[in-house]
Amino acid sequence: EERIRGSTLLLDSLKLVVQEDRRDFEEHQKEVERRTAQVDQEHERLEHALKAQREAAEERVGRLEQDAARVDERLTTVQEQSLPQANEAIAQLRQGLSELDRKQKTRLGESKGELQSSLEELRDSVADVRTVAESAQAVAEASKAVAGDSMAL
Repeated sequence: EERIRGSTLLLDSLKLVVQEDRRDFEEHQKEVERRTAQVDQEHERLEHALKAQREAAEERVGRLEQDAARVDERLTTVQEQSLPQANEAIAQLRQGLSELDRKQKTRLGESKGELQSSLEELRDSVADVRTVAESAQAVAEASKAVAGDSMAL
């Protein structure tokens, strides 16, 4: 009987240990489930945030592409409009210089006063040529700057 009592006590102790282990396991299982739910929620939040960031980035890229297209269009327009104007100005300058050259040759034989006035006309023409050349240079630099901005975009 003592052995049976001892075995019964031992069995009861083991049952208590098993029940305690089962409670611990169930508590641990609940904690694992709670943490899993937290991780799932955080994962979902991060996915939404990533999706929003991706959409915002795609939108920015789209705007940048549109800006680049507009800059390229403006550059093309400037080049198409400015180059013919510069070529026309150069042709006019050449014509003006030819006319001045002819006038200069015909006036060589005239008096010193006429020679002086021709020289002043030539200086004015050179100043005009410089002005047009500087304008052409400024247009070329502006075209380069617009091209640089286009490349930067």
